[in-house]
Amino acid sequence: IAFSKFVVNIKHQQRRSGNGSNKDSSGYSGSYRGYRTHSHDFEEVEKVNVGENIRHKREQAGLTQAYVAEQAGVTQAMLCQIERGTKNPSLQLGAEIAKILNCSLESLLAGGS
Repeated sequence: IAFSKFVVNIKHQQRRSGNGSNKDSSGYSGSYRGYRTHSHDFEEVEKVNVGENIRHKREQAGLTQAYVAEQAGVTQAMLCQIERGTKNPSLQLGAEIAKILNCSLESLLAGGS
């Protein structure tokens, strides 16, 4: 699981056909009504740059990239890519970085303290 730069609000809309047949718009017969998502079902609600938040927290704590990377078990190059936003950390790595920076994982996601 990786963090995303965009927090997405997913709207599930039930699709039903109005033709009176036993099949819904997804092609299933009987009483089953499946959920289908379409590109218009997704809305961008907030941009989140986890890397910028990590860099800000790291600099606030006075820690180097090399130190945080070593403690987290990744290379300095990988941490640099995360901070620049070209790579996204896994959930496990995000939690480990939050622990090293003495902050909550939520604060890295939201940019709070």
